[in-house]
Amino acid sequence: MSTITLPVSLDASSALEFASNISAHAPELRVIIDFAEIRSIEPFGLLYVGAAIRAFFRERVGRGDGVQGVRAGEPAHEYLAHIGFFQWLGVQVGKSPGAVAGGATWLPVTTLTRAELDKRVAETGKQLGDVIQQECEHLARVVTQSNQLKATAPVAYCLREVVRNVFEHAETDRCVLCAQKCEDGAIELAVLDQGRGIRRSLEEQFQFTGDAEALRNALHPGVSRSLSTDPGNPWGNSGFGLYVLSELGRELGVFRVVSGQAALRLTGSETHEESAALCGTAIQLRLRRPKGVNLANYIEAIIARGESVSASGASSRASKSTRNFA
Repeated sequence: MSTITLPVSLDASSALEFASNISAHAPELRVIIDFAEIRSIEPFGLLYVGAAIRAFFRERVGRGDGVQGVRAGEPAHEYLAHIGFFQWLGVQVGKSPGAVAGGATWLPVTTLTRAELDKRVAETGKQLGDVIQQECEHLARVVTQSNQLKATAPVAYCLREVVRNVFEHAETDRCVLCAQKCEDGAIELAVLDQGRGIRRSLEEQFQFTGDAEALRNALHPGVSRSLSTDPGNPWGNSGFGLYVLSELGRELGVFRVVSGQAALRLTGSETHEESAALCGTAIQLRLRRPKGVNLANYIEAIIARGESVSASGASSRASKSTRNFA
């Protein structure tokens, strides 16, 4: 039997390292995941670590693997239990995902399924894009604890663009989200799916030498596996969603995208390539709006820049949905 100890901080860098190393324990007869050292948690880190543990357990069914070190009275452990993290892993500790609505500064582990979205499409007669928009508006109100559009619209917009990508391109029936308002006033959003990944999706139209090249191209304006040519379709796909979010993160905080064996982290003028191990795609977006900045105007400026530089063969115009901020 071997023991895998989780890092003290479930931040993005630690999570990427943990997920890349967990597969080295695959030959072990029995493995115990030890949570005892965890003291701080970030949304992307907990989703990414959780996905790695879920995949590890799934591949080792019947080995008798388990967990230890979850301590009552330890704030970080109680937080993970309350937001549904352990139940998401299949460990019978704490609440189920979605059992609590959220708190003053956080959105719990939340699963969105295509079946539930399609059910609401059938019940309301609305398009899938409209249903996703409504759901993301609700989630934005939870994490911001506000009903004011000035506070909720930026969060809803960012969530919507990622969630739409999942159900339009990833060939999966679900994704999982988590969010938190940080002490410095920034909001971190994390969305993860375990679908086919960005490279496999884009290779319907493009060819790449590896996952990192696919990620770099996915962040260019107008790049998508399927572009809509119908100007009347309010939810047409123009390939601008990830571009807008990556530029927002670059200029106002941090944007990270992980898919397959590669990850890109954008902040300021720098783009860092990181190693990864994920069957699917994960997005981290941390934003801190400067005082007095109108994010709707900010996004319009990003879109205008993207339209002026979009690559040959890519869409040169952002869709109505990408422009629809509120």
